[in-house]
Amino acid sequence: MTQNIYDDPAFFEGYSRLGRSLQGLAGAPEWPALQAMLPPLRDQVEGPRSTNWLAEGVIKQHRTIGTLRNLLIAGGFTICHVEEWGPSAEQLLARPELEEERDRPMMLLVAARR
Repeated sequence: MTQNIYDDPAFFEGYSRLGRSLQGLAGAPEWPALQAMLPPLRDQVEGPRSTNWLAEGVIKQHRTIGTLRNLLIAGGFTICHVEEWGPSAEQLLARPELEEERDRPMMLLVAARR
């Protein structure tokens, strides 16, 4: 069985003194590089979002998974299955452009019944 190094008191003591442990993301030396790579994440902010998807200026309505789930429950539905779809290895081989869809779920698929 693999040892969890975080269970070692000496390791945990040293790790707790790192900048990222004391200052959070501001203390992580890789944080500026990560910020430069990622667009601002606003997944918790619901409402309209403008995107250039298939056409310029498409307006989408963003909802959190919790909001969607709770709307189904309030409507008397029973959730049977939830899948955050992404391309399979086979699909990526056939369509390499789908690689960008691995950064976040492309679609949320929900099966529900009343």
